[in-house]
Amino acid sequence: GEICKAYIVTDTGSDDVIAEVKASLAENVSKFALPKSYEVIESLPRTPGGTLFAKDLKEILPKSLELAVDNPSPVNVLRYFTLQRMTMNKSENFATESRRLVMLSPELDEMGGAVRPLKLREEAERKEEREVGSVLEDLRNRVILVYVYQGGCPYCRQGVSEINILAYEGFSVVGISLDGIILNDLKAVSNIHEPSAASYYGISSVPALLAVDSDERGGSGYSVVMSNGLLNLSEIKLRLAEIGNRESIRRHVPRSA
Repeated sequence: GEICKAYIVTDTGSDDVIAEVKASLAENVSKFALPKSYEVIESLPRTPGGTLFAKDLKEILPKSLELAVDNPSPVNVLRYFTLQRMTMNKSENFATESRRLVMLSPELDEMGGAVRPLKLREEAERKEEREVGSVLEDLRNRVILVYVYQGGCPYCRQGVSEINILAYEGFSVVGISLDGIILNDLKAVSNIHEPSAASYYGISSVPALLAVDSDERGGSGYSVVMSNGLLNLSEIKLRLAEIGNRESIRRHVPRSA
């Protein structure tokens, strides 16, 4: 366990002051908290700046708080807040100097090590966005997006918003309903009922999105099934960009009846 010891800083004789301190503590401090021994010293150890050392503050501050709570006299409360302010000043001085050194020595900046890769990643993402945008600009003139759906499918209805954005951005969209329920809010140049489309294009689930080369309209082009299921707009654009970056789009071979 720990034994409480009192250090007394005074200009007067040691015997008299120790007796006074003992008497004062006996009146104001619980018996179990009374010091077991007393020592008169010339001064408390201090830093060159005139403050107490951190290790001393660490020991004194909690005990000063206990004393102030048990006996909230003006002297005890003032002593606690003075020590607390001294501790806070030390922390603030340390933080200020740390920030200065980090700015002068980037290798000490742990956050900087995380920020730099983040910036590189952001730059790479912006570059990718520009490249995707350039590819999509070219594809707008070369492909038609075919949205295959069932009008009674909630996921198909949900996917209409993404397809409409692509239509607003300049893509030609054709809608094909497999169940005969036409989604009239689809912004399509053509929106028809064609139940054989699933078999013709090899579609396994809806909604499905195809990129059809413009020559497909003449019966000699290519088509790519981009998805059998719901995709968000970002994923659709990335898949379109992949198509645009290929040297050729795979030839669609209709299934035999």
